[in-house]
Amino acid sequence: MASHTSPVHVPEDKVQKYIDAAERSKSWTNMRDLLYYLRRSRQRRSELVVRYGVPLLDQYSSKLGSECWDYYEQVFIASLDGPDQTISERYLDILKKQFPGSVRVRKLSAMLCEAQGRHAEASALYWAILQEDPADAFAMKRQIATFKARGDVANAIDLTNTYLQIFMGDVEAWSELASLYLGQGQLKQAASCYEELILSAPQNYLYYLRYAEIVYTMGGTENFRLARKYYAHSLELNERNNVRALYGLAACTYALSSVHQGHRRGGGSSAPDKDELGGDLAVYAVERLTQAYTAAGVPELGRVSKSGFERMRTEAQKKS
Repeated sequence: MASHTSPVHVPEDKVQKYIDAAERSKSWTNMRDLLYYLRRSRQRRSELVVRYGVPLLDQYSSKLGSECWDYYEQVFIASLDGPDQTISERYLDILKKQFPGSVRVRKLSAMLCEAQGRHAEASALYWAILQEDPADAFAMKRQIATFKARGDVANAIDLTNTYLQIFMGDVEAWSELASLYLGQGQLKQAASCYEELILSAPQNYLYYLRYAEIVYTMGGTENFRLARKYYAHSLELNERNNVRALYGLAACTYALSSVHQGHRRGGGSSAPDKDELGGDLAVYAVERLTQAYTAAGVPELGRVSKSGFERMRTEAQKKS
């Protein structure tokens, strides 16, 4: 039966070639070839799969031999994306009769429950599967999804942590866990997730950017300094299309200047570094923002940004 995998990019003209062939002749072989190509290239394309898969299975299933079960599952999954689940229910019954007690078919049953909003039933099915195989990655991920759908964030976080103890290299799961923590305002835990993501993909500028944003939000001198470093490194990896990092770099510098001025008024002994005093990084960031907006044809946004940061600098100077 067909596997559950992530899609890959396929040129649209290649897909269109198979669609045109299926439209021209309406032969079962052309419909089969289209569905096979979509499955092999891991393209869900639900509307296409249902449009050609239903007549293929309803009229020509006997011609497909043992491969027909792959097509039943493919069309079943695609039909879950539509408003009418009668196709899903019908094909699920066929698969249940062919594979009674199959774990894979039980997963399909749980997916149908999710599509119909019966999350408690789906959760019970996934738990039963996990009792038999605690390391079933698909069941764990879908169970996490049911927790989220029911608003049970605490259990979603717990199960995602359990999943990551087994599948530590799953970057999507680390990103999902970070999102769950952020939704709960648990910034320190979310930052730890992005530390793992940075280790897994040290050339991904977005991970440095997101980590910097979280650390900046946590506040405090050391966090501002740390955020500034990560904003700067994000810009090193992608300077041309990284406006958020430019904003963050300027904001960190002005925040540090403000903190330093406050410490000086209160007799604090924390020694600022050069950039906290001179604001060279802030000047660089504001200039680059102005250039970026001008190049994009919206120079007024650059002027607004520059004006806003100038106000921040003025406020920081007043505190002195």
